[in-house]
Amino acid sequence: MKTLLPLALALFIVRPLFATDFSPPPEAIPLEDERMADYFVNPAHSAIVTGSIKNLPAEAKSKLAITCYVGVLDERAQIPINVPLAADGSFRVEFAEGFPVREMFFRFDPFVSVAVLLTKDLHIELGFGRGRRTPQVAFSGADGELNRIAAGFDSYERKRQDELWRPLRGTRNVPAADAAAALAKVVENKRALDQMLQAYAPARYGWILQQRIDEVYHNAVLSCTFGHKALKDSPVVAETMAYRPYLYSRDAVNFYVFLMRNILFDGATVLLLPSFSDELPEYEKRALAAGPEAVALLHEYALLLKERKSTDKTGSDRLKELRNQLEVARVLELRSDGAAQMHGLKLKQLPGKLPDAKLNLVLLTGVNAAPTEALAAYALFEPRFGQRWPWQYLDSARRKAMQEQVSVTVALARASQTTEGALGDAGVKLESGARLYQRPDLSGEAVIAAIKTTYPGKALLLDFWGPWCAPCMDDMPSSKTLHEAVADAPIEFVYLCSQSDEVKWKEAIVRLGLSGTHVLLTDKQNSELGALFQVSGYPTYAWIDRQGTFHPGTIERMRTTTPAQLRQLVTSDLPPLPPPAKP
Repeated sequence: MKTLLPLALALFIVRPLFATDFSPPPEAIPLEDERMADYFVNPAHSAIVTGSIKNLPAEAKSKLAITCYVGVLDERAQIPINVPLAADGSFRVEFAEGFPVREMFFRFDPFVSVAVLLTKDLHIELGFGRGRRTPQVAFSGADGELNRIAAGFDSYERKRQDELWRPLRGTRNVPAADAAAALAKVVENKRALDQMLQAYAPARYGWILQQRIDEVYHNAVLSCTFGHKALKDSPVVAETMAYRPYLYSRDAVNFYVFLMRNILFDGATVLLLPSFSDELPEYEKRALAAGPEAVALLHEYALLLKERKSTDKTGSDRLKELRNQLEVARVLELRSDGAAQMHGLKLKQLPGKLPDAKLNLVLLTGVNAAPTEALAAYALFEPRFGQRWPWQYLDSARRKAMQEQVSVTVALARASQTTEGALGDAGVKLESGARLYQRPDLSGEAVIAAIKTTYPGKALLLDFWGPWCAPCMDDMPSSKTLHEAVADAPIEFVYLCSQSDEVKWKEAIVRLGLSGTHVLLTDKQNSELGALFQVSGYPTYAWIDRQGTFHPGTIERMRTTTPAQLRQLVTSDLPPLPPPAKP
């Protein structure tokens, strides 16, 4: 730490704060501004994206999947919206709530991804030509010029831009010894991007392009300085703490998430249970009541928390195992109670450290997407939301969560017990056709063996996922569509969920409308199956053919897999027909 401080001070003495030629105009509204209250609810500020696909080859139509990724003020930061393609090749996405400028992404799988800036209305046209693998993209409508300018800057000195963006977007969990150098690189690259934008000199909308740079930059500053107190008092950090995002985007939401993290856990390890250290005596009382084994587990858990390293996977697995055992012994609260404690910690520690306008958005971005937890958080936060606009967002989100919770509750109430298959009679069958099982008494290998026994003659498509995993949830709508398209084929979709509690697991299955076989794995089962099926991240897909043989790497993502490809996999794994019997 003694060597870190002089480096940090030298950095900020040599490099003054930079100014920009593209400051927001007076009429621009940052997300923290009270003017957002009227803007957010005004129907005149709704927005729409339309589009058309021209000359799409017939053989490519079944492969095309359109997904729109938009920012959202909760822990997800960004959510996917599946966009249906009409028979005439057109599509349409409407946004009822008003934001001055939105940044979003359209993915036209497997062909191209397009970054989009939206204020009012935009039309996207994809044109396929003879012999062209990547379609041409054209923008029109009220926001056509804005997006043409933005796309032009994105392609301006593209190779150099990619080099400059890489440290800004890739800065995470920087060790103390490297923090000052990493921050210096972020500052230097931000300055170079500013200069590149000024050289490109867009006649209009330059301030919006500047905001795209600024949002990513300030997130990188917060990442570089997380846990490193020697850098906290620098002018660059002060500038970041005062920053107000103007674009409603994933990066803007992440800015408030990083801000909360840097204040709440200033130089400390983020605990699985945030207030654990403050309340250890209470947990010790519970452990004493539960017996000496619980006391030993609790002390090991506390020690591992204190010494935990983010890269130590062995320690992380042991923490999860201890956590589960302590929950079963009623020494620690269930994770849903832990979420409530986290929100209480925010309300206890954050006021006074941030202006109310910033604090309210920080609170919103930490809310879990699951409706039961979201509603609890909204009830906790509502009394302190003095600003009209965050309260309006909260109220809108709360109404959506209530509707969703009612739907989930009704679906689960209508569920029936199922005695289908070798996994036993403890399963639950939903009206969607999903069959849900929990078998903590079996090994991971025994779970798969039971599923194979249940579906003889079928291929198994295993999906390793969790409701906490954004890429998993992103791929689920494509999985559902694919499943429906091959419903008549001898394939069983098996969804193996890990690192989730029962409530979130069931809620996610109902919300996604999935069918198929679902198993909530224990940490031990997940570890066993992860080794067996080469699971290195989430989601991971494993294909077991009709003969019971595992084929690694067969499926990478559901959204890039077609029904025809799955059918081909099923037919290709059949053994050759025996020669006809001699007469």
